Formats: sequence, structure tokens, C-alpha cells
Amino acid sequence: MISRDDPIWSMCVSNLPSWSGVGPESLSTSRMLGMSNTVMGVVLSDPDLIAQGVGPSKVILRIFPEKTNRTADRKREQAVFTYLSKAGKGVKMLYSCPEFRIEEFFDGGKLLVEELHDMKLMKKIARVLCDYNKDEGLLDILVQFDAKVPFAQRVIDEWQPMLRDEFESYERSVHTEEAINILKRVKYMTTPEFEKEYRELLKGLSKSEVVASHCDIHEMNILRSNDHKRVMLIDYEYASPNYRAIDIATLLMETTIDYTYPVFPYVSRSEKAKWSEEELNYFVSCYLEREAALKGEDAEKYVESERAALVYEVRKAEPLVAAMWAMWSLLLINWEQFDETKDWNLEYAQMRFDMFEEYKELSLIHICRCRRIERCRSRWSPYH
Repeated sequence: MISRDDPIWSMCVSNLPSWSGVGPESLSTSRMLGMSNTVMGVVLSDPDLIAQGVGPSKVILRIFPEKTNRTADRKREQAVFTYLSKAGKGVKMLYSCPEFRIEEFFDGGKLLVEELHDMKLMKKIARVLCDYNKDEGLLDILVQFDAKVPFAQRVIDEWQPMLRDEFESYERSVHTEEAINILKRVKYMTTPEFEKEYRELLKGLSKSEVVASHCDIHEMNILRSNDHKRVMLIDYEYASPNYRAIDIATLLMETTIDYTYPVFPYVSRSEKAKWSEEELNYFVSCYLEREAALKGEDAEKYVESERAALVYEVRKAEPLVAAMWAMWSLLLINWEQFDETKDWNLEYAQMRFDMFEEYKELSLIHICRCRRIERCRSRWSPYH
């Protein structure tokens, strides 16, 4: 139950016509997990009002922070949310203003990281992701904000200069030996050598298709209905034009990260949990089957002709994804009020940077192996 002085009550009853006569005593709230916004579940708890047909019985109230996250664009997120809501491809929007948004309550929940290995669920996610990537209307909206410059390109153009300019202030903000050592390690991301490596990796995707990309797909940004029939992507803060393989590479890497770890820094990593080569090929095949259907092509032939190329792209994208989120994590820290015992972003930056270093080498190994296989196939082809 909430009070009449609670802004949550006025936000809801003033902007939901069906709730206009509902008193605060008829509502209850619960805090939901939200990393960048305050997310509240608001429930109509009066059984008499529900019996009278007053509805909806539940909504989500998303309150945006006063200080805008400089790595994201709230206007872009709002445009994407509105488009997907109207198209029936996302959560329905009930009301929106610059300070907050009221959304339908999705009767389901976010996934657990281990569920990303479920074959049936992987197929559903692959199909939903393909539909998202191939949505031309969505791409048109994103292009209005970023032209058609891929997100992976904008990260090195915009985020690395910010890191370079600010890094001295980061170093003045830390005092423990552990934090000092982490900054010494990740400082490499401010150097010309890192920029050169990143841009070289980026060249490997230069011929890849640019699509409407989510850019931040992981288990907590995927909703599944309680009846397991519907899967939906949420949280579009970083939605942008991007290379086709980036979303798949992001999801592949997220299978190694658990954001529900109970001990500081509240996130853990296990490479043993990463999709196997077979799982990656299965997900890519499901994605391409959906792409073939959208293009009206024979699915079996299309998957056979495109799968190796897309897996190749994904392997090239992995170190880029790791680097992007390592830089993001440092830029997200409020260094003026930095608390080394509570702010998990510094440890997260180190984790992502370590992944960049490891995947940079692994990417080269996978690429060399793919090239050897391609040469062998070409050599033994009857049409060669």
C-alpha cells in the first residue's frame, strides 16, 4: 500500500484513465531489477475494483534518472520503444513523458544465464533476434540518429577519446592497491596501440551487413512469457545500426557471465559455460533459417551456404564486443563519488578487458581455422 504523498500514485492515476478514481490504498508496489532506471511494479490490489473490471491490474513504472547516461541516448530508446510497441513487437506503452514511462506488465520474466543453453529457447531467441535485425522500419528510425555508422565504429570514435581525456582523474579517485592495479591494466585502452588493434579488428567486419542491432542482448534483456510461448527483447538504450554478427557475438559471450552473483562485485565469469561450437552453429542455423524465410529462400540451401560465413563474422566480432563493454564500464562510473567497496563497474571493466585480450587471440585462431577449411573445400570441389 502506498500513501497519497507518494509520487508513484499520482504518476499512475493521472496518466492512466482507467485508474483515475483509484486511491493510493488500492495500490501496492514492488521494486524490480533495473540497472540504469528505477523500475517499479505497480499492482491494483483492491479485489472489488478488479471485480468491477478496472484495469489493467498491473503495470510497470519506469522512472528515468535525472542525470542522463552519456553512453546512451534516451530519445533513441524512446523512439525504438514506441515503434516496437505500435508494431506489436514489444511491450505495450501506456504512457510516456521525459521523466517516466508506464508500460504493460508482461506476464513472464527474465531468463537465467543457464537457460541460454536450452535448445528450444535458443531457437526462439534466434528467430526473434533475426526479426529485430531485419526490421527495415526500425533501421530507418535508428539511421535518423546515427546515419548508418555502426555502433562498433562510434564506440572507438567517441568513447575512447573520452577515456583518454578523463583517465588521470580516474587514477586520482582510487586508493586501494587492487583498484590501482586494475586501472594500470585497463589504461591500455587509452593508447594508440589499442586504437590500432581495435580498428584492425573492425576492418574484419567492414564488408558485413549493417542491420538494426540491439547491441546489448543478454539474458536479463530477454523476456519469456510464463506459458513459454513468447520471447521478447527489451531495453533499447544502445539500439543502433551495427554489423550483423555483433548481436550474436554479444549473446555468445554473455553465456559466460552471471549477473546474479551474490558477492561483490555481483558478477562472475565462467568460460566453461560458454556455448560450444555445436551450440553456436545451432543458433546461427536457426537465425539463418528465419532469415531464409523472410527472404523467401530455401532454408536448407540458405543455411548451408551462409552458416560458415556468419560464424566467421561472429568470431571476428567477439573481441570488439568485449572492448566496447570494457570502455562502457569505465565511463559509467561516477568517479567523484567512487566507492571501491560498492561500485562493481571497475571490476567489470577488468573482466571485459581480460575477455578482449583472450578473444583477440582466439579470434585469430578461429579465423585461421575457417580459412584452412575454406581452402580445403575449394581445393577438393568438383567445380574448382
